[in-house]
Amino acid sequence: MTNETIPAREWHKTLSLKTKVNDRIDGLAEMTTRRWGSAAVPEVTTTYDLKGHVGGRANYMREEIMINMHLLEEYEDHYIKQTIGHEYAHLVAWKFFGRCVIGTPHGRHWKAVMRSFGLEPDRCHTYKTKPARVSRKFLYNCPDCGGNITVSTVMYNRMRKGRTYIHGKKKCKMPIKFVKELEVSRATGRVITPLG
Repeated sequence: MTNETIPAREWHKTLSLKTKVNDRIDGLAEMTTRRWGSAAVPEVTTTYDLKGHVGGRANYMREEIMINMHLLEEYEDHYIKQTIGHEYAHLVAWKFFGRCVIGTPHGRHWKAVMRSFGLEPDRCHTYKTKPARVSRKFLYNCPDCGGNITVSTVMYNRMRKGRTYIHGKKKCKMPIKFVKELEVSRATGRVITPLG
């Protein structure tokens, strides 16, 4: 999405949030230099396309922090302080302690860095999140036995491309037939359209 397609107010808010994130990273870099030395300061890049339940993610090799823009907008102050600090601490732990952080990303080294930033070394966030994608389900019917079968989007797409599936019962010999798409709850991922 380009700046021209975003309404001006929204674009300024996004720019303001990104500026606050960059300011936070600069502050963390100063704390890192004082406590861990300049060699432990990562050359951080940020991306804002993380979605779903994940609050943030750090990539050691690219020295990158991936940010969930929805959560940043929703929980601005806490997200900038805690989540950005959390992800930055991963990068500092990697630069300072090296490969020993692999396999224990929230281990004692990461916790020490978090505490040096004045942050609680909380592993998980408590933000209310939305799934990255809404799962879709489809109702099919077996012409032989009359049984209903719920299938995933993957199976549905394969059948649209010509693949056939036979109901799992041994006596059934006919390919299953599409009936309708089912309504799925965003909150639970469960089918809410009654079968019938």
